[in-house]
Amino acid sequence: MEKILSEILVAEKKSEQIIEEARKQASELAQKADADSAEKIAGARKEAQTILHEAAETARAEAQKKREEKVHAALLKSNALMDTHAPAVQNLVGRICGMITTTGFEKSDR
Repeated sequence: MEKILSEILVAEKKSEQIIEEARKQASELAQKADADSAEKIAGARKEAQTILHEAAETARAEAQKKREEKVHAALLKSNALMDTHAPAVQNLVGRICGMITTTGFEKSDR
């Protein structure tokens, strides 16, 4: 009977060791999984930041290009308006200069 009890105690100790080893392995696996997932999350964050940065740079460049196109178009339109109305503007400038350089009395004498 003592032999059976002794074998039971040995079997229990062995099973406790097996269970403890299984717990230890499970803990190690959980820690490794946590570390792996943290690493993957960090990599995904970095990749997302890179994508966002590239998208912002692209948008900034496109906005600058559109701005330059609008300024160029406005200058062309302004130049076209000045070319179209140049004779009228020159006439007006001449009349204004004439008003500034002469007095009202001089005009009435003529």
